[in-house]
Amino acid sequence: MIEISTHTTITFFCYNTFSSQFFAFKQMGLRPFNNKISSDLIFSKMLGTGGGNGFSLAPDFSTYAWLASWKSQESAENFFKTNVVFKKNILKAHEFVTFHLKTATSHGEWNKQNPFHGEEVLPTSKPIAVITRAKIKLSKAHLFWKYVPAAAKSIDDYKERLFGVGVGEIPVFEQATFSVWQSAEAMKNFAYTNQHHAVVVKKTRELQWYSEELFARFNIIKVEGTQFFKTLDVQKLNQALQ
Repeated sequence: MIEISTHTTITFFCYNTFSSQFFAFKQMGLRPFNNKISSDLIFSKMLGTGGGNGFSLAPDFSTYAWLASWKSQESAENFFKTNVVFKKNILKAHEFVTFHLKTATSHGEWNKQNPFHGEEVLPTSKPIAVITRAKIKLSKAHLFWKYVPAAAKSIDDYKERLFGVGVGEIPVFEQATFSVWQSAEAMKNFAYTNQHHAVVVKKTRELQWYSEELFARFNIIKVEGTQFFKTLDVQKLNQALQ
């Protein structure tokens, strides 16, 4: 029987010293957050991030992410309060932020499964979150990275995207994004009006450069962490969610 997740979290850790960054890099290899660490954890991925605006081929060795799907929100919150390994990562981090999410819509697969389940109604005037993920075909990687950087750079000027970063399991070939938008309408406006994004969508259909892809939208339940994470004002975002 396939277990169904009702709650998703993604935590970003930022490390500002060489020793803490080396610690975090080792965690990627050790993968301490896996399904065996909690019976309530259904899906788990340790993710690196891209440099620059987060969508670069060059990695950012200061920032890492942990994506997880849980049986319930209570399961997730209990884990964060009690798990020694998670607490150690928080203590090592200079900044951190955890997003608590409920799935509104999700289609596609991540490693032959869809870890996000739910049919929440998206709010009309509150921030929402989006996760995209793609496994790029080896033969099409050079074409993908030819077109995507321009689209990624164009997002920087779109003020209604409140937060965003490129993440991945394997550099170059297995890429994902996490982004927070001022509203569902703002996200749609970008998707339909941005010329660079339109080119990528068109090329995706023409060139079929993904062997697997997923797109999911979420309600943001709450955000926890340091007051600021990079450019994100955590307190201000929580106020917007009220």
